[in-house]
Formats: sequence, structure tokens, C-alpha cells
Amino acid sequence: MTSLMHVDYEVTEKDFFQAQKLAIKKSPVLLVRLTQTVLPLAGLAGLIFLSTAVAREGFKINMIGGVVFPLWFLSIPLLTRRTQKKLYRKTKHFHGPMSLETGDYGMTIKGDGIDSRMAWSNFVSFHEDDNCFVIYSSNSVFHPIPKRMLLAEQIAGLRECFESNIRAKG
Repeated sequence: MTSLMHVDYEVTEKDFFQAQKLAIKKSPVLLVRLTQTVLPLAGLAGLIFLSTAVAREGFKINMIGGVVFPLWFLSIPLLTRRTQKKLYRKTKHFHGPMSLETGDYGMTIKGDGIDSRMAWSNFVSFHEDDNCFVIYSSNSVFHPIPKRMLLAEQIAGLRECFESNIRAKG
């Protein structure tokens, strides 16, 4: 096996949140992208509509039911953050040092409780932003690689490696 690259990293809770944010932003599922922006805006519009109705007609008991969906839509980002915190706590292999090694065949990821070797053909896509890479093994399963512990040469090397070996580029 020819090792093209080796990097050591750790995924903190903040790294995990940043990777989740990128994954949501780049999700191929439209509904996933809409839940973080459009639904809260719809909730805000609903509350504005209800408040103008209360100002115009006065408060009526049947208006209480009309507040439920707007408040729920507004709370979606908070509920998502809570779910992400639970997910990070439950995903124990992120809690500690990890290493990633790329080769001609694919990638090997090692850490506490994980020793995964995957061929390049098993990856669907990757995306990156200023904070991290997310490497997708399916449309809903990805592995985050935070950039904060990597040198500029390692970031450039990983980008080049992912661009040349993963089919759908991000």
C-alpha cells in the first residue's frame, strides 16, 4: 500500500457542529436544507400575522392554536442543535485522537473504537469550508475532518486527494 498522506486530528463538539452545519448546507435533500432557513422564516411570518390579527381584532381564545406551528418552526434550529449535541455525545469514536491515512486504494480512519478502511469507490462526495472537510460514504452518512489541527500543506494535499479520487466533487 502506498501511503499518499497521513494526518492526525481530533473532532471536538465545536468541530462536529461545524461539520453538521456544512452537511446541512450541502445536503442533496432539499427538505434538509429548508428546515434550517425557510421553516423558521415561515414561523416568524406566522407570528407576525397572528400579532397583527391580535392588534386588529383583539385576543381570541382560538388564536392560541395558531401559535403552535409558528413557534415550532422557529424552534427548529434550537431542536437541531440539541439533537446534534446528543449525537456527538453518543458517537464515542470522535472523543479522542484520530488518524486518517490515504492510499491508492482509499482511506483508513483510526481512533478509539474505530478502524475503518474504505475504497475510494465507496465515497459519494466531499465538501469543505474554512473549518472542515466532510467526506460522504452515502447521501446521509459522512465523516468530519476538522482543519484546525492541520497544516496548510496537509489541507491542500487532502483537497487534491479528495478531488482526484472521489467521484462527485463538492
